Amino acid sequence: LERKLERVRDRLGEDDRAVGEACWKLGNLYRQQGLLGKAEERMEEALRIIILVEGEESESVADLSSYLGSIYTFQLRWDDAVRMYKRALRVYRRVHGEKHVKVADTLCAIGQSLSGKGQPGKAMAKLEKAHAMLVGLYGEDHWRVANVHSLIASELG
Repeated sequence: LERKLERVRDRLGEDDRAVGEACWKLGNLYRQQGLLGKAEERMEEALRIIILVEGEESESVADLSSYLGSIYTFQLRWDDAVRMYKRALRVYRRVHGEKHVKVADTLCAIGQSLSGKGQPGKAMAKLEKAHAMLVGLYGEDHWRVANVHSLIASELG
């Protein structure tokens, strides 16, 4: 896939959407394989290109920022994870409004990262906000709500 990416880059140029999408796919593959350094490199390149092509406020930028946040989380780079998740949250709110599953999921991710940073009060506030949002969207008996319950329970110790 790296060779294919280089062929696309040679044919279309550094900043073409197809190069960004290829980097995104390759970064996701590396992430799934646990090759986090390579995943980070490709996702950062994809993010740079997608920002050039679509602008800062596109949902793709939010999705890529969230993917990068998850990579940083696996690497225990909590400040970087929070930064990326907050970027994703800002865009998701602009694209979807306050009551959307991507907003709630990102609040959970921020909560988990804040917990990793040793900020349990801030983590709990994000998790509780996500919980309320998900209950409003799906009701109490949904798996996403149950997932947030377990995150809150682990935060409480």
